[in-house]
Amino acid sequence: MKAIEVYQSDLVEGQEKKRQHTSRQEYYQHLRDALYHELRDEGKSEWLDKLVHMYRRTPDGPIYVLDAAAVNDCYKMLVFGRSMADTSRGVPYFELSGQVVAWERFARFTDAPMARMNRQLLETMEVLRAVSRQMQEMNRSTVALDPESEAAKTIENLRMMATMQQQSLGELRVENAELRRQLDELSEGVISQRVQRMLDERARVAMQEAEQLQEQRRQEAETVFQTHFASLAEEARTQRQAEDHTALQGYGEAVLAYDAIRQDMAQSMNRWAQQLHDADHLMLAQSYVGLYRTANDTLDGTLMQLTALRTPAVGMEALLTFKKQLDGQMIRMENAMRRLGLQAVRPQMGEAYEPGIHMAAEGAEPGARIVQVTAPGVAAMNADGTYRKVLIPAEVTVE
Repeated sequence: MKAIEVYQSDLVEGQEKKRQHTSRQEYYQHLRDALYHELRDEGKSEWLDKLVHMYRRTPDGPIYVLDAAAVNDCYKMLVFGRSMADTSRGVPYFELSGQVVAWERFARFTDAPMARMNRQLLETMEVLRAVSRQMQEMNRSTVALDPESEAAKTIENLRMMATMQQQSLGELRVENAELRRQLDELSEGVISQRVQRMLDERARVAMQEAEQLQEQRRQEAETVFQTHFASLAEEARTQRQAEDHTALQGYGEAVLAYDAIRQDMAQSMNRWAQQLHDADHLMLAQSYVGLYRTANDTLDGTLMQLTALRTPAVGMEALLTFKKQLDGQMIRMENAMRRLGLQAVRPQMGEAYEPGIHMAAEGAEPGARIVQVTAPGVAAMNADGTYRKVLIPAEVTVE
């Protein structure tokens, strides 16, 4: 299959930003192999020619990151004689927050991640075309290539240009890293103070709301207690008056009635106290899960989109610093929950699905296994380490 056929078969109704998500790794390998064999064996590629023609007209247009990675991989193999990029760890030449993006995570993107075309990548495409043409001319010739021939000189010049481009790119990366370090030093203090003030204010508001709710429920419990106690006292007085004909019998019955009232009061107070306790724990658990979603779903999605759009480093560092602050806050909340007898529920991959402890978005069949944890849960623990009560089940994906 030709490279252009691989490319066109992957589009959804001809839309550049919509791609089939069956297997991103398989698409990349097929496209790269087809492009490599066309350039090596035929000296040209219709798909690469169309890319060069298109981006000469729109030099700053978007390009699918896997298409750009395939071009870079063939460039390193044909121009520098290197081996194919390793695809086992993740997507070649594509990182988020300095980490290689795994294929499973890449396939979860709703839209195809697009990179911005630049002059460096366009020159790479043109050098790759020129080198493949010269190599094809060499292959067709039955006479050994003279080192002083025009074809040999052209290939050598192209390789020298490619080497100079790589060196220039390395110098630009060093300068960019130094500028980023200086910007970090200038902005770290201001950003940290703003984020800390924001977190302190949120914590203060949350604490006030919790105190107000606790006071409201205490007053409600006190009112119920007073009403219930008055009713029980009235019943006791009526019973004593009705049975006053025998003093001893009345005394014994009064003692029994008092014991029953006291036990009922104690049980009622225990139930009300437990209800208040569970309500406070549920609020804390909901805050923890909400903070986890903000730190992992919202911010991670924003960082991936900004990275694909090549957002300047200053904007990215602000979000990364904010995420680090949220991660620290989550650790402190987990420590606080442990002191209150609560624990985050984080099932392991491959663990059996348990209703009540786990919750699958689309339901789960008996014997299902967990393949992904969308959000952790929170449970109240017994002294022996078992779950006393699951406040919020962990959200998982099963198969």
